[in-house]
Amino acid sequence: MKGLYLNALGIATPLGVGKRQVSENLISGSTAGLSQRGDFVKDKQIFLGEVTHPLPDMPAHLQDFDTRNCRMLILALDEIRDEVDRTIARFGRGRVAVVLGTSTSGMEEGEIAFSERLRTGAWPSTFSYAQQETGSAAEFLARYLGLDGVAYVIATACSSSGKAMAAGRRLIETGVCDAAIVGGCDTLCRLTVNGFASLEAVSKGRCNPSSANRDGINIGEGAALFVMTPDPGTIGFYGAGETSDAYHISAPHPRATAPRPP
Repeated sequence: MKGLYLNALGIATPLGVGKRQVSENLISGSTAGLSQRGDFVKDKQIFLGEVTHPLPDMPAHLQDFDTRNCRMLILALDEIRDEVDRTIARFGRGRVAVVLGTSTSGMEEGEIAFSERLRTGAWPSTFSYAQQETGSAAEFLARYLGLDGVAYVIATACSSSGKAMAAGRRLIETGVCDAAIVGGCDTLCRLTVNGFASLEAVSKGRCNPSSANRDGINIGEGAALFVMTPDPGTIGFYGAGETSDAYHISAPHPRATAPRPP
């Protein structure tokens, strides 16, 4: 195989929904979607990036997957739905894979449900454990599109969606599928935000990247989906690198070294 290409991109972020709106706001320096919140970390005000665009409704037959995470995937998918449908019609429902990255899945829905159980002694009727299963995003998207091929999630924190793209490439190159929908989605939840706060990785104000005065990051949410095929296009996917130096739980080796493969 000569190469693979990313021939469609759907995106939803705090900066906006769709390639045009996101790029315009990015270039203009917009801080749309970024606001100070005091309801995530106890006794602390932090800036969080939130997608403010209304999210699509969840189809009745997929209510077990009704989470903000999955609804945001629909929002990103809507931008490229025509390209996705053409890809499925061309290759077949069993030959289009879904590989997504996520760390949060439906964690927020689990947090809300557990709070209600502590308060009332019973789980809410709308809660399903499937909502917060790590693999729910890929299973949901495959069912939503009527696909019956390979579908799975990769959850490796910040590298999840990058690894999903690398995995999609391997699936196509080895003949497991002919095309792949790759990307990922994460939504705000207290577990993730408090986790980064406990690591002292969250900025006290708006983050200041590439600066000597940088004091941390701002946590946000978003979704992006690509259609990966062998058809030549504008954006080529020419390679990917995956390593694990097992040096530290959250930091690379200070000399940027890693064990060489045998």
